[in-house]
Amino acid sequence: MKYHVAINGTMYFVTVEDTRDSSTIPAPYTTSSSIPPSDKRVNIPTLSSVSDSSGRCNITAPMPGTILEVRTAQGQSVKAGDIIVVLEAMKMENDIVAPVNGEILKLSVTKGCRVEADDILAVIG
Repeated sequence: MKYHVAINGTMYFVTVEDTRDSSTIPAPYTTSSSIPPSDKRVNIPTLSSVSDSSGRCNITAPMPGTILEVRTAQGQSVKAGDIIVVLEAMKMENDIVAPVNGEILKLSVTKGCRVEADDILAVIG
């Protein structure tokens, strides 16, 4: 199978071959569907950047999508790994998590709003 994969804005062309013997694939999977089902929820480690010497950290959208849920509020303390927002993209729910400990200084999104890749979702300080 051939795929086009974009990683950080760079397009890669990937070919994947199934080299397993069909007798080694566990039931109920077959060679035409050998990928186990998922719960369609992905924990996305956020790409972030320190915007200035004060140590503020911008939490950015890794891809375009719609905000399904906002799990924090401005002024709230968060720990690295806490879910900031849930972003729906390509029919997948993506947990956007805090990369650092801190306080939500600014929350730039609300439930239902559309975001583009690299839009700032929140600022942690």
